[in-house]
Amino acid sequence: MSRSLRVAPNRWFGLVLPIALLLLWQVAADRGGVPRYLVAPCVIARQLAAMSLSGELAVHTAASLFRALTGFAIGALAGVGVGLLAGTLRPVERFYEPIISLTYPVPKIAALPIIFAWVGIGDLSKLVIIVASVFYPTYIAALYGAKATSRIHVWAARNM
Repeated sequence: MSRSLRVAPNRWFGLVLPIALLLLWQVAADRGGVPRYLVAPCVIARQLAAMSLSGELAVHTAASLFRALTGFAIGALAGVGVGLLAGTLRPVERFYEPIISLTYPVPKIAALPIIFAWVGIGDLSKLVIIVASVFYPTYIAALYGAKATSRIHVWAARNM
């Protein structure tokens, strides 16, 4: 017997537990053994199919992807740009370091009430949270990447 035939049954073994849990959940929901807020898997599947066929799911997915990608792009560009500036120019680093050190440890979700007060509840507040969540890691990576670059390499690149 070839190796691919021997490995094939083991490939699906990881699905046994999730499928068993879904079946147990469905049976418990049919018998009334789950709280009302825990909807049965078949009801979720029917609603998913209805939203997919009506196009409503695609509309909401596109809106969420647009917000996520826009927020990521803005946050990454700002983080890399400011991080590289701070890594190469000492005055810029001295300006941003206290601000970053003060605000980075704060969970971004904890800032939601302040963001809601400033920009309201809507797409802009979601975008601000995504931008803030992406900005900090990219800033720190760019800062330390720029600082770790050897002066000899910078000098050689400038001479090229």
